[in-house]
Amino acid sequence: MASLIMSLARVTAALVAALVLHPNLMVIGFILVSGEAIMVHRSLSGWSRGTRKSVHLGLQGAALGLGLFGIWARFKGTDGIFANFYSLHSCGIHATYTRVRKWEAHIHKSQE
Repeated sequence: MASLIMSLARVTAALVAALVLHPNLMVIGFILVSGEAIMVHRSLSGWSRGTRKSVHLGLQGAALGLGLFGIWARFKGTDGIFANFYSLHSCGIHATYTRVRKWEAHIHKSQE
């Protein structure tokens, strides 16, 4: 009986990660925080350029971290990793990969 309860708890935790955490983290990260990063870079003209760029880079990094955690939460679900590659999630995975590469390029550019 205890093993049945434990297995149900694991399945429930996986479903919560896949169905609740994933969409919320993706929206918060890639839409809200990323939008705020764009607004910081554009609207705070009273700050120096370096400060605006640093805050912008930090917020973009936070958005990227939330998005990656959202992808991890989806893969933690009961379907497994490869089931997501046959759906529209593959487009999101590609977009996240592109975002990671762009963020890395901005870090290297800002260090020059």
